Amino acid sequence: MVDPGDLCTLADVKAWLKQGSVAVTGISKAANAVISAPAHNIQTGIQIILTGVLGMTQINGLVLTPTVIDENSFYANLDTSGIGFTAYTSGGFFGADDVLLQNLITAMSEACRNYTSRIFNIETYTETHSGKGYGQREMFLREYPVVSITSVTIDGNTISARVGNGNGYNYSNDLQNAEIVLYGYEFTRDVNNVVIVYSAGYDTLPRDLWQSGVELVAYRYKSSDKIGFRSKTLAGETTSFITSELPDSVKAVWDRYVKRVIYD
Repeated sequence: MVDPGDLCTLADVKAWLKQGSVAVTGISKAANAVISAPAHNIQTGIQIILTGVLGMTQINGLVLTPTVIDENSFYANLDTSGIGFTAYTSGGFFGADDVLLQNLITAMSEACRNYTSRIFNIETYTETHSGKGYGQREMFLREYPVVSITSVTIDGNTISARVGNGNGYNYSNDLQNAEIVLYGYEFTRDVNNVVIVYSAGYDTLPRDLWQSGVELVAYRYKSSDKIGFRSKTLAGETTSFITSELPDSVKAVWDRYVKRVIYD
């Protein structure tokens, strides 16, 4: 199943790898849906993931374990007869290694989140901070970039968003932090007296971060037959392999997104 926090899609990686797919030409609405895919060349029990299906879009991203009917069709072992599935209209592709690639995408995306200590898709957060007083009007938030702020409360009092040149709060984003700024107020000194509810993350992932995900998944996939080898010699020519856990090009991107440590 596709994770909403994935850095890239299965289609992205397959395009990068120039990996072909089998085309789907039909999917029935039935207790055990029949998928038509001429010359599919799959075996019963192999797992596949459909992408690009139109009409019955609910089937996209599901892991299916087909039972072969003939060379042009197979049972999906999935009930599509209910109202949860709309009728198939066109499109759809799958490949023999789609499940492996999708698992790699999700695993590498999790590795990126752990490395950077960040979640990149938009989520809502409730944070409690301790005000320092003495005129403190700026405070870093733990997640970024901020998309919107729902509420700011100091000592139980609600602060409104700033309008024009009036009093209230505003916020700003940078590559490695987000900051809330008060006008006409201060973060009074106390323990856990500031509560901020806000949404942060990327609606569209930055291009360099997306590219790092595609490259790393492709690198891991292509490296599967080179495990344990630093080089191979064929016809008198020696080929050396990249053996680092994280390629330099990917590490350079991830380093730019590492979360800044925030102290209250």
